[in-house]
Amino acid sequence: MKISPLFHEQEVFDIVLPRVMSWNETSKTFHGLGFRLTDDFVEKMRGDAHLEVWQSEAIATVDFKRADQSVYPDEDDFDSLFYSIFPCTLPEACVRESITLLFDLAAALEGVVQRKGQAVSLHESLAMVVQWGRDLLEETGDVMGSESARILLEMKYQK
Repeated sequence: MKISPLFHEQEVFDIVLPRVMSWNETSKTFHGLGFRLTDDFVEKMRGDAHLEVWQSEAIATVDFKRADQSVYPDEDDFDSLFYSIFPCTLPEACVRESITLLFDLAAALEGVVQRKGQAVSLHESLAMVVQWGRDLLEETGDVMGSESARILLEMKYQK
């Protein structure tokens, strides 16, 4: 069954890089921002002490692409990044942190942040977080990262 977009299970941004890059030249940037390489993607784990069992441990995952095809970053060069956030399963503060991290990563790699093919600013992206929170409240009756929002999300998959 298709999940309502108002659940905001996954929200994605692209970071378009200024040139083709390699893992060797970017790994220090990723590690410096707290990402860890896991197989074919990197992820940034939460640093807060209030992780509930129903919440996502990662505040963001990043997949690597070259010419719009997924690649393993330690095996192939890449020209863009596919940055994913999971608002439904994260507290709003973590989602805002993830958006800030998105722009920190883009700045460090001299990339451009895009959403649905259009360049977006940090301010616009943080405004999206507010709207996602409103949508989730309307759809589930609860806030981002809540147990009830996660239960409703899981129920959608069980149908």
